[in-house]
Amino acid sequence: MDLTIAPISKDQVAALGRLMMSSDFHKFLEFVQFALDSQDQENRTLEGIRLHWGQGASQTLDGLLNVVNSQKEVAQRMRKSTEQGASAYPSP
Repeated sequence: MDLTIAPISKDQVAALGRLMMSSDFHKFLEFVQFALDSQDQENRTLEGIRLHWGQGASQTLDGLLNVVNSQKEVAQRMRKSTEQGASAYPSP
């Protein structure tokens, strides 16, 4: 299941691009992935309402990682576009 979010602005994509350059942010993403893996493992032993809550937690964590990964690609394209634009107009 995908996490549906509002469209992300160019400023937000740029901010995510800056975050992606941070080793601390990558550690945070590793933590989110670990939390997702742990919740998925726990879900295998749950039943009833606890399983439903666990599935919701897994979907939210997975959705967050998907948003970051999809916007990472957008940020990379924007950065390449900006770099190409800068090289097209060299300073005097």
